Amino acid sequence: MATEAVTDSGPGSSEPDANALRFGRYVVLSRLGEGAMGVVYSAYDEILDRRVAVKLVRRRLSGDVPGRARLLREAQTLAQLSHPNVIQIYDVGEWQSQIFIALEFVHGRTLTAWLEEQTRSWSEIVEMFVQAGRGLAAAHGAGIIHRDVKPDNFMIGNDGRVRVMDFGLALPVGLGGDAETGPALSQSGRSLLRMTAAGSLIGTPAYMAPEQFLREPTDARTDQFGFCTALFEALYGYRPFPGSTIEEVSRNVLLGERAPVPARTPVPPSIQRAVLRGLESDPNLRFPTMQDLLVELAPTPERGRKRVRWALALAGIATASFAFVQAGAGGACRDAAEHLVGVWDEARSAAVERAMLATGLDFAADTVARTRQALDAHAAEWTDMHVRTCEAHRAGERSSAALDLQMHCLQRRRAELDALVDVLAEGDRGTVMNAAQAVAGLHSVASCGDPAALMDEQRRLGLPSDPAVAARVQLLQRDLAQVEALFLAGQLDRAVALVQRTIQAAEAAGYAPTLAEALFWHGRLFAETGELEQAASSLWDAYLTSIRAGHDAVELRALVTDVHVQGYGLNDYPAAERAAAIAGALIARRPPEVGVEAELLNNLANSRSAEGRLVEAEHLYRRGIELRQRTEPDNLLALGVTQIGLGEALRLSGRVEEAADVLHEASVTLDRHLGARHPFTCMARANFGLARLELGHLDAAAKLIEPSLPQLIAAFGTDRLDFAEYFAATGVLHLGRGAITRAFADLERAHELADRSQQPIIRAVTHFALARALWDHDPSQRERALALARQAERDATTMRNARRQREIAAWLATHGTEA
Repeated sequence: MATEAVTDSGPGSSEPDANALRFGRYVVLSRLGEGAMGVVYSAYDEILDRRVAVKLVRRRLSGDVPGRARLLREAQTLAQLSHPNVIQIYDVGEWQSQIFIALEFVHGRTLTAWLEEQTRSWSEIVEMFVQAGRGLAAAHGAGIIHRDVKPDNFMIGNDGRVRVMDFGLALPVGLGGDAETGPALSQSGRSLLRMTAAGSLIGTPAYMAPEQFLREPTDARTDQFGFCTALFEALYGYRPFPGSTIEEVSRNVLLGERAPVPARTPVPPSIQRAVLRGLESDPNLRFPTMQDLLVELAPTPERGRKRVRWALALAGIATASFAFVQAGAGGACRDAAEHLVGVWDEARSAAVERAMLATGLDFAADTVARTRQALDAHAAEWTDMHVRTCEAHRAGERSSAALDLQMHCLQRRRAELDALVDVLAEGDRGTVMNAAQAVAGLHSVASCGDPAALMDEQRRLGLPSDPAVAARVQLLQRDLAQVEALFLAGQLDRAVALVQRTIQAAEAAGYAPTLAEALFWHGRLFAETGELEQAASSLWDAYLTSIRAGHDAVELRALVTDVHVQGYGLNDYPAAERAAAIAGALIARRPPEVGVEAELLNNLANSRSAEGRLVEAEHLYRRGIELRQRTEPDNLLALGVTQIGLGEALRLSGRVEEAADVLHEASVTLDRHLGARHPFTCMARANFGLARLELGHLDAAAKLIEPSLPQLIAAFGTDRLDFAEYFAATGVLHLGRGAITRAFADLERAHELADRSQQPIIRAVTHFALARALWDHDPSQRERALALARQAERDATTMRNARRQREIAAWLATHGTEA
């Protein structure tokens, strides 16, 4: 057998007679057959006394003089690659204006033939593919990309060694497309032999990556996709992206509609995860290199994880959903859990645990256990919804159209879970701290159970009908799922970088609903980083875009977030009220996703509290607490945060006893959900301590605040502006013990943080605490003490906090004349 999958030549061939051929020093012995690029001959090398294979490239592909020169140079580059798992190119030259290539002659058969000879075990198959992968990895290291990876291009010699052949030498032609421009260069800058008609798709369709169908730039990860497609087929007996025509195959590849792995298979989960990761539509989600993939396939103790392909078609969903429902042996609906293999399973859980524990945080182990429990529950909910949806369709209770939309919704929920687990498995300190918030932020699977609402959304959003556009939109939606996961896990810099790229890509795709979502996340991220003007601008753009797109969910979420930005952030209270009023009208017209209305109540309460409208804020907080307890009783994190808001509003209004009770309840809520040592629980206890301090319970306050503050500093650093009150409180406690130096260090730190804060009430509290300390313990600083007290009075007046204003005014009345 020669070095490519050849076919016997038929009569009437236009190629030269083999018996009369001689290519320089190579004497032709016989004709072996022909492939896509030309005819292959068995030949004898007169100089080196060895048998070789010679490929004569077809005249129509050899091109004009410049084209032949380019192909010669590129073939010479390939000849420099020497590796035991790569067919060796010995020589390249010209014969009567046609290019010929002298190759290593191998006695053996293709991997396709090897697989067809007899049933092979999964370990035998993987062993052969690992050899082929080593050859590809060596080629990639030399800057050479194959672009037509398939079983027919893996030769198994009689010596049992696998060799990769036909790097760019057996590419199909005539698949159509616009003419490509520019030289055929790899991204590493090395020439690649791409002997194909201008504008052709490069590769064999059954094994081509999405970027090849889309005629986008290719690199070594493109070979990885073809490699994993071939390995999937070898392991399971069918291709991951089925289809009997180019159109069907390309649609399934572009839309990520992958056939599931069998419900019962001897192939180890670690191998499955590696193969499925290599089949990701987005090259960035595959393994960085072929070598990384081989590490997962080889028998080593440490393997990586995968990302299961997710998105159902936004267009042509019917066929995709049918395939999704038919997953598992005999299409049993009860095989739904198989779809979460590699998304959330034992291996992924172990990866998250390792990453979190590696941070060394004292609350990491507790967070691991709670995160696993929450994600297990979410996965179980997903599986149950999938089973019920599938069985309803089987029983005739769901139309095909309703089934399609519900399955698409479940695919999005699965993608969100996958993206979040990705982030958790990278677990740094911030991720561990925000893990509970991130898990709580996963969209409810219950939203996939209302086909009428899903159909209404489809009508309003005008889903794209072009499969190529739909594929791009699916990739963008997955990027946005990753943005949300990064945001929830506190990885803000990475999230900002990704969402900025996504906005550009969404604008290019021209699909307004996805652009609106990207703009929303842009605004929300900037709100979190404190870039409030930019946040407000992006949220306004998201609001307008969502109106044009008919994307009610984004329209509402943009308004809800804007209430926070305008009110609590920028102190533009009228703007916050306008946004809240519009959001309230939208909620009255169409019930939102669970949690959105409660978030609106909380944000508006924060705004009114910052404005000094504490009674109104209290009313809103209480409504939010009641709503959360009624509609999302398991979301204890959100409940605890709202309870802290209510407690602070009560404390600022002078109802300190009530505040202490509510803040104690908040600390208990968060302790139940997060554990006693979690930073958010520590924050609730510290706020409870502030109330006890105001009540004069110094010992009780010290026991709450002083153990909490070091843990908060360890988690957040010392530069958080909202830590000003904590430092002021520890300063007061130190004064009570006579530790004057330590007291002033904390009080000055509180003053410095408060000066940078945009919250007048924080400045009022901290400046007045420092003023009294300076007056009592440093007579030389009494002028400064009075200045600080007067500034505190102005801030209390601005906040309309009558209790604080009276307290400071009374102090000034008795001290202002003594300076």
